[in-house]
Amino acid sequence: MSNGVVVKDARLVVELSCSQEHHIKVLEDSSIIVEEGVITCIGNSCSPPRGLDRIDAKNYIVLPAYIDGHTHTGSIINSLTGRGSSVCNFDGEHVADQKLVSKAAKIACILTLISGGVGIIDMYHYPEEVVKVCRELGLYVATGPGIGIKSVFSTVAFADRFRQDRGVIPLLNILTVDPIRIDIVKEYLEKAKSDQMRAHAHIAMTKSEVFEFRKRTGTVSYTHLRAHETSLH
Repeated sequence: MSNGVVVKDARLVVELSCSQEHHIKVLEDSSIIVEEGVITCIGNSCSPPRGLDRIDAKNYIVLPAYIDGHTHTGSIINSLTGRGSSVCNFDGEHVADQKLVSKAAKIACILTLISGGVGIIDMYHYPEEVVKVCRELGLYVATGPGIGIKSVFSTVAFADRFRQDRGVIPLLNILTVDPIRIDIVKEYLEKAKSDQMRAHAHIAMTKSEVFEFRKRTGTVSYTHLRAHETSLH
């Protein structure tokens, strides 16, 4: 069994800028060497060791994968059933069960893989089911229970269970926080800090809320939350 792979003679997109110049750096006729899950060489001067699987990528383009910065994997149930938000919403009253969330998460994660994604930052009920699906499909995932999220684990228990998992980043998910109640926002962030977890939050859902939040605090919700040195959406 091979311990790695070499992708030969590909056209590699190694740098992409979304600035006004739209800069793209491309390496022609180049190789990628992966040994034991680690990229050890990129370019046209790589010398692959013997025993690696080889992929001839001539006339193919190789792009970096992406991580989807905010997903609700289970909410695809709404589209599948045609019943709208009444089937799976965040009011805690009509949420689907774990089995249905698991099936929906698998569909959503497969679509992520098809479109070139390698990971998701997810906010939905029963995050442990999403973790199972991501492990099965080989996706990285950042997720967790929290405020307004149904789960069989507490936030601390979830973090303790998955903290050492290389493919999982435990989060405190903060759903639909009223952006005007800055005291509540601070309370949630302090909880994330005390539990040694990152936070992932929905703060402003409408333009009017963003405007009101800025009027009351002098800043927009995202920059305000980053000031607390907490990683979040």
